[in-house]
Amino acid sequence: MTIVLSNKGEKSSSSFSKEEKTDEDIDIKPTLENQEEKPTIRKSIEIDPLKIKIIQLNPQEQIKQREEESKMEGYLKLPYKCSLCFKGFNYENKLMNHMQKHSPSRGKFECKLCHMYLPTPYSFNVHSLIHTRRYECLKCGRRMIDRASIVEHYRSTHDGVVTTYTCQLCGKVSGNNKTHRGHMRNHHSGARPACRACGKTFVNQDSLRDHQL
Repeated sequence: MTIVLSNKGEKSSSSFSKEEKTDEDIDIKPTLENQEEKPTIRKSIEIDPLKIKIIQLNPQEQIKQREEESKMEGYLKLPYKCSLCFKGFNYENKLMNHMQKHSPSRGKFECKLCHMYLPTPYSFNVHSLIHTRRYECLKCGRRMIDRASIVEHYRSTHDGVVTTYTCQLCGKVSGNNKTHRGHMRNHHSGARPACRACGKTFVNQDSLRDHQL
């Protein structure tokens, strides 16, 4: 991954062999039976309290937040929707895969807000932060769930620092780390799916399906 920073016309670049992760991205290592999983947490991104404030939402604010999510254009415009957590999808199979998260077979710890089931107390607590915590920009009042996203928002919008992330595999340029991670996950994780009829390979299953239509 190549990161390019620009501040008032100045540019610098650096390369990293591994994708950076925020405190939201946590690797869970397998443990012995009957022992609760212990996470390995990567170094978190520091937040300047003079620029960004951490907000804890009370129960009433959490309900209001869900009402707002149900009316968001990004959710309403997509053809396949999860009415439990207000996520939208372009393809039905992606919705079906997502709905497995709302099945009791996934775990015994149920989120009472979105009815998602988690396998361990730790994963339940991490999930709960989606509903209870927000990062607020003290400059413009914008709130975000993701720590890395709010830091990048402040840097690009208020500090004038523009960061781009270039995929070393296909050259795609993303405007923020979250989008870059999603690109790598969706397009470059594992073997490329291939068409059984002609042998052509594609970056993801969606592209393969479009080819087969």
